[in-house]
Formats: sequence, C-alpha cells, structure tokens
Amino acid sequence: MNEAQVSFRKYKDVAEMSKTISLDFRVREACEAIQALMGLPENDFYKLGLTRTGKVLDEYLTFREAGVQQNDLLILIPGQKIQEWKAQYSSNFKSNGSALKSENSKEASTKENAYKLYLNVSESSEKALEYFVSLNEFYENHPENFFGDCDSKEKKKFEDFLRNSLGKVSDTKINRILKVWCEEISQGYRITELSPNQL
Repeated sequence: MNEAQVSFRKYKDVAEMSKTISLDFRVREACEAIQALMGLPENDFYKLGLTRTGKVLDEYLTFREAGVQQNDLLILIPGQKIQEWKAQYSSNFKSNGSALKSENSKEASTKENAYKLYLNVSESSEKALEYFVSLNEFYENHPENFFGDCDSKEKKKFEDFLRNSLGKVSDTKINRILKVWCEEISQGYRITELSPNQL
C-alpha cells in the first residue's frame, strides 16, 4: 500500500480535513502543506501527533516509517503545546493500560503497570504481534535493566516469543526492538507500536 486516507485536525479544534497521502511523503513536508491549507501562518512551528499511538511524529521520517495507517487521525500541534499534548496522551494510555488484552500475558492486562509492544509485521496490518510486560516503579524508570544482559530470563522469554512467532530473528533486530521499546517506556508510553520499516 503506497497511499492512505487520513484526517488532519488542528490541536483543540473540531474541524477535520481528510486527505489521501503518499506514505512515502515526509512528515515535515506534509505538516507544512497542511499548515498552509488550514490558513495558518507559515512562520509558526507545528508538529504532527498521531492519536492512535499518542506519539509526536519525527519530522524527518516518511509517513510509512512513522507507522501511519489507513484512517488515522493526525493532530497539527503548535510548538508550544507539544509537551501538553504528550502529557495528555501519555495519561490516556496509562489509564487505558489495565484494559489491554494479550495472548502472551492476559494477567498483565489487569495491572496498572502493564506495558504493551505492538509489532505490525506486515504493511497490510493483517499480521500483528502483541507482547506485554508488567513493571514495578524501578523498572518503569529503568526498563533496560528489566531485560538486562544476554542471560536475562525476561530477555530470553522475549527472544523465544519473537522466534516462535516469526521464525529466524537476528540478535541485532531483537536488540533494536528492545532499545526502542525501552526508550518509550522510560518516556511514559504504555503502548509502543512498530511498523515493518522499524523492525
């Protein structure tokens, strides 16, 4: 899939603008184009937030690399409101964390300190994997210590889960996935979603 129908909305506004975008279009360029279409001053600084994940998109990525999908809602956020938006969505994901379901850890979904990794392993979104961990306060602040070194029991469980689900997966790829997930956990995100281009 090279295109997707998505909607854009200005932060704290209700009016939406639907557009068909190329997934290979860079986020920064698209943000500037939508800013102009909405009649916003070109000198004002905005970023795009993805409501499905609560993330502010990296402006140097393409929409495909940023994990944007069909029917997503993107919010045009003024520079001075970015931290406010992040805090709002981080809070939303924390409050929803206890309601999440998982094949590998149904019990974890009932706990407030559950963190979910969602791996979209095909561009069509038809094949996806979910993995949960439940962290105490220390590991929430230092998630990299939860998985520890190569002898870590938790890391071994994660490796086995990926290889049983996907077949042969390199140590380099596993470490890359864990690095991104740990970074997002330390920033307060309850849900981390990775697209095929990020795996």
